[in-house]
Amino acid sequence: MKLSNIFRIDFDQNRVFGLDILRMVAILLVVIAHSLSFMPSGISKLIDRFLLDGVGIFFVLSGFLIVKILISTFEKTNCTWSDVKIFWLKRWSRTLPNYYFFLVLLAIINYETVIKIGNNFYSYFFFLQNVDHNPRYFFGLSWSLSVEEWFYILIVLLISGFSYVFSKKNKKKVIFISIVFLVAIPSLLRIVYSVNNGYSAETFDILQYSVIYRLDTIIYGVLGAFVLYYYSDFWKKK
Repeated sequence: MKLSNIFRIDFDQNRVFGLDILRMVAILLVVIAHSLSFMPSGISKLIDRFLLDGVGIFFVLSGFLIVKILISTFEKTNCTWSDVKIFWLKRWSRTLPNYYFFLVLLAIINYETVIKIGNNFYSYFFFLQNVDHNPRYFFGLSWSLSVEEWFYILIVLLISGFSYVFSKKNKKKVIFISIVFLVAIPSLLRIVYSVNNGYSAETFDILQYSVIYRLDTIIYGVLGAFVLYYYSDFWKKK
C-alpha cells in the first residue's frame, strides 16, 4: 500500500455529499438530545433551549430521497397498482423486519409493561400506537417510524387518487396537490389542537410525537424532490 493512499477517501459518485453532512448533523442532534438526562440540570436546560430537532431533519431527508424515486416512477409508469406494491414492499423490506424483531424482543423483556398497556400493545403491529398521542409507556422510540410508515402509505394513495380525479397527463399538478394536502391538513390540525388545549408541556408532547401532527415534516423534503425533478434549473442555480 502506498503511503499517499493511507489518508485517501474515495467517494461514491452517486452519493450527495451535502446530504451526508445533514445526516451527520441529524445524528449528532439526536445523540445529544438523548444524552441530556445524563448531564447536569443547568447545562441540559441550556442545551435543550437551543437544540434543533434532529429527527425532523431525518424526516425531511427521508421525504426528499424516497419520494424523488416515487416521482420518477410516477412519471414513467403512471404509478400503477403494481408499482405501488413494489414501492411499499421495497420500503417495508428495509424497515419492518428489524422493527418487529425489536418489538417482540422488548415485549419479552418488558412483559409486565405489556400486560399493563393491555390491548394497546397490538396497536404497535399496525403503527397505531401514536396516531394522536405519544407512546411513552412502551417502545417510545417507535413514534418516528410510525410517522414515516403512515406518510409513505398516504402519499402513494393520494397521488394515485388525485391522478384519477385529475388528468394523468398533468402529473406535476397531481403531485403538487398531494403535497399541498399533506402540508395543509396536519398544519390545520395542529392549530385546532393548540387553540383548544392551550400551550403546555403536554400539548407540545402530543404535537411532537403524534402521526397526525407530524406528517407534514416529511412533506418538506418531498417539496425539495418536487422542485429538483420539475424545476432542476432553478434547483441548480440555488
